[in-house]
Amino acid sequence: MISAEIVDAVMESVADDYISIPEIIYFVRHQAPDHFSRLRIAATVAEKLVMEGRIVPGELTAGGFAPWRQSREESAEYIVSECNRRADRGERVRPGEIAWFDIPGQGPARVESEEKPRLDSPPTGRPPS
Repeated sequence: MISAEIVDAVMESVADDYISIPEIIYFVRHQAPDHFSRLRIAATVAEKLVMEGRIVPGELTAGGFAPWRQSREESAEYIVSECNRRADRGERVRPGEIAWFDIPGQGPARVESEEKPRLDSPPTGRPPS
């Protein structure tokens, strides 16, 4: 079960700025003894919040946040499968590699309020088209 404290921490963080899986791992750090177990839990948290429509996955581009065009279900499935694949292989996830997350509808307002857009590498894998 995902605690309300973890959900609140994730939502507070994403309200402030884009987040990715490593930030969620930080919020679940007390839930498991090792990084790869935490990665699986972080995937579950992201899945829950994406499925509820509380956060949207996407990429950061030169124009700002670009939400994925896939359904919530497809996006959540991709995030969980990619996190599990990385955990199975013992691969750590760097910021933005699987997805960036934002609050629905927040992207354009966030970009307008920033002094300069944040640029990051796109994820190594993409969700199914």
